Amino acid sequence: MRYNSRMKKLDTNALPDDVEALKKMVLELQNQQQAETMQWKRKLYHLLEKWQLELKKRFAASSEGLPGQGDLFNEIEDILNPDEDEVAVE
Repeated sequence: MRYNSRMKKLDTNALPDDVEALKKMVLELQNQQQAETMQWKRKLYHLLEKWQLELKKRFAASSEGLPGQGDLFNEIEDILNPDEDEVAVE
């Protein structure tokens, strides 16, 4: 007799009266539960790893840029380093 983990009911009339047979069933169920737990853990860790990689890919620093993008926010540098035209005017 096998216990299906998806089924929550177990027919007690189908259980053997032998203590050794019951112990064997308990051990089988325990091993099955441990195997299922390990399988779920592997899936969880795999999904977490995929999620972390996607986060890094999406939000990590990137070397991509548009031409002139580095000059967009250089107001202070423009003030501190005047152009040749500005120096000639002074």
